[in-house]
Amino acid sequence: MLFEVQLGNSEVLLRYSSALVQGATNVFWVMRMLDTAERVLSRLQENGLLVDSSKSCQAALEWIDIQTNTRRFQSLFRYLLEEVALVPTRLNKIAPQAQRDLYLLLSRFIFFYNSVDKLESFLKEFPIFPNSFLAGGPADIFVIELADQLQKLKVEPVLLHYLSQIKVLQGLELRMTTSTRLKACLYSFTSPGGPMYPTRIVRHAAWEALDLLFPLDSILDISLASSSDCYIHGIGPLLVGTSQWLA
Repeated sequence: MLFEVQLGNSEVLLRYSSALVQGATNVFWVMRMLDTAERVLSRLQENGLLVDSSKSCQAALEWIDIQTNTRRFQSLFRYLLEEVALVPTRLNKIAPQAQRDLYLLLSRFIFFYNSVDKLESFLKEFPIFPNSFLAGGPADIFVIELADQLQKLKVEPVLLHYLSQIKVLQGLELRMTTSTRLKACLYSFTSPGGPMYPTRIVRHAAWEALDLLFPLDSILDISLASSSDCYIHGIGPLLVGTSQWLA
């Protein structure tokens, strides 16, 4: 298997180092037939299904677990996070592009699969992205993926689950553009109309998230770490009744 053998040929290494992400793609689709993550993981180990495309993998996760609000893929997600992404000796055997694809994939689902306790370690191991000078550091890229994921969620219990865990973003140092992007994303869930058409409970949850991460009494007083950086505070008292009044 990829993590147990030494591959000297760079072409062969490139082809197989994408293994895990593509393997996850195949496995997630096979899961629809096998029904349990345990049997899929067993097949993955027995047959060495390791191969590349986080897009299909992401689609499978979204349309199966997220659309049905189930956690059938949690075992596999935890394997990819805890046994690959957070283990440098294994992660480094994957081609750089596959590493980036894997981290983007995990960024979208780390809230859903209740793994926010691993967020600090996850951000520390984040691979280098070619466009990091534009997008920002690991925290910026993570929040950008998270905001994009939030806007795609259509299942109310799943969206509420994401919003309930957003407090873990407190204290992250972000570029102003990233912070603004997250704020705009959350604001999009506070209006009863389009384009999101959120329910009342979602609107309240979105306002609570905004009050927590961007206290309304300090929105105009965001501490700048540099000309382009800011911190998500989430400090200071919430304005009593703000969520109810604005919703």
